[in-house]
Amino acid sequence: MIVKEHHLPSEPTMEGAASLPEATKGKKLSLFQQLSYSLGNFGVGYGPATFAFLAYFYYGRETADGGKTIYISITTFSIIWFLCNAINGITDPIVGYLSDRTRSRLGRRKPWIIIGSPLLALSYFFIWTPPTETPSFTNGLVLFLALLGFWFFFTVVVAPYLSLLPEITPFDNERVRISALMSMFGDVLGTLAGNLLPVFVALAAAGWLFCSGGYQVILVLPIFSVLFVKETYKPPEKPPEKPPEPRRGTVRKALAEFGSTFKNKAFKPYLIGVFFYRMAIMITLTLTPFVATKILAAYPVTSVDL
Repeated sequence: MIVKEHHLPSEPTMEGAASLPEATKGKKLSLFQQLSYSLGNFGVGYGPATFAFLAYFYYGRETADGGKTIYISITTFSIIWFLCNAINGITDPIVGYLSDRTRSRLGRRKPWIIIGSPLLALSYFFIWTPPTETPSFTNGLVLFLALLGFWFFFTVVVAPYLSLLPEITPFDNERVRISALMSMFGDVLGTLAGNLLPVFVALAAAGWLFCSGGYQVILVLPIFSVLFVKETYKPPEKPPEKPPEPRRGTVRKALAEFGSTFKNKAFKPYLIGVFFYRMAIMITLTLTPFVATKILAAYPVTSVDL
């Protein structure tokens, strides 16, 4: 099954103006195609959600005999987490800039997804696979490289994946339907599965999963989302003339475009709100395993609790 990109006419007709313009309503994708594309969003919700347990995994767990499992110190973990997220903020606009300007036989989005998905899954695997069972420089180095690779390849995969949607169907009703399916797979099922990570770990240890690292390689899913779609984006034959720009490297151009977003007056208060929202969410999720194991589990269950 192949899905081709179709372009809307420059001006919609007046028919159907009461709801959606007639030119934006139609059916080009089968249910299978819509589901297969939407399924890729599962990994988008799953991966970051599991990081709620990352701090607990590296320095908060207790063994059966009451001892502690510590792979790196709290300070080292905090520095690594901050550095990887800070660097990710720089690489995001660069990847977006390069993706928009990619030209290949497969299109401008699919190459990034196909190449990035296995590397994303590999990075995610090593995040949860420290080399030594005691605190060491090697554990910190592997976590830094794996987490840095995860966020980089997360952008390499997710940004083109999300940008591909308007290029596989011209119809608003299909775009809305696919967006709803993506929310179900990513925001609901993916996030739920990510927060149930301890259950996946327990099943893996008991041999119930197809391999002991089954829960760690699930982020390869996005690669399957593009197997049944064909991107046919074509750049304009004669791009509009622009005044000559000073010669700048790719990185500088990408960062310049990123900086231009701050010229939008509505973006700044929005950014502040998102910052505090994300900070509150991450603090709550990170503390949850510690509250459950260190506080709630410290008191015996009584008949009142039951």
